[in-house]
Amino acid sequence: MIVGDNFSCPAHVGDDFSRPALVTENFSSPDPADRRLLYATLVAQPKRLPGISYDQLAVYFITTVTLNRVKVFTDHEFAQFVVDALVAIAKRLGFQISAYVVMPDHVHFVATAEEEGADLERLVKDWKQKTGFEWKKKHKHRLWQKGYIDRVLRAEEHTLSVCRYVLENPVRAQLAAHPSDYPLCGSTQFTIDEICEAIQIKGWWNPY
Repeated sequence: MIVGDNFSCPAHVGDDFSRPALVTENFSSPDPADRRLLYATLVAQPKRLPGISYDQLAVYFITTVTLNRVKVFTDHEFAQFVVDALVAIAKRLGFQISAYVVMPDHVHFVATAEEEGADLERLVKDWKQKTGFEWKKKHKHRLWQKGYIDRVLRAEEHTLSVCRYVLENPVRAQLAAHPSDYPLCGSTQFTIDEICEAIQIKGWWNPY
């Protein structure tokens, strides 16, 4: 179970989320700060499962956070650069970004491979390097926490429903009344209306 504020949904760090929960299952501190600290520790060094291919025709849900959870992306100009870099690199490597949202201190996105050999690990690496280099030039320190969380969506997890979860992050965080009101979310594959009409996923994982 990934550590979040409600500890309610099974998850895995850096794999396909199909195996039993990790060591955080028995973590019972009521202090949200303790939970976030442990979560940040897990995100820092995610494990890739042997036998899981990251260059297949698949749909991936990705989460990555800023170093020390600093609210970097309140700078909307830089946040838009982060979005533009993601979209451009994804296109070059054979992915659609089916949904993305840039929150103040983390980014979620859904990447759909459209070509055989589309390499998720290279996508994330190239994107984090490009955006991290640009940030460090201006601010002299790292942008991203090491590592990221990935989930290979199973057949029964409808892509549009997962996209709806992603786009509704700003609504749940009370940053916007509707996804269309939030400038740092969208999709290269669907309209916001198409995504918002998708069936909601009950109890879907939300570590924030």
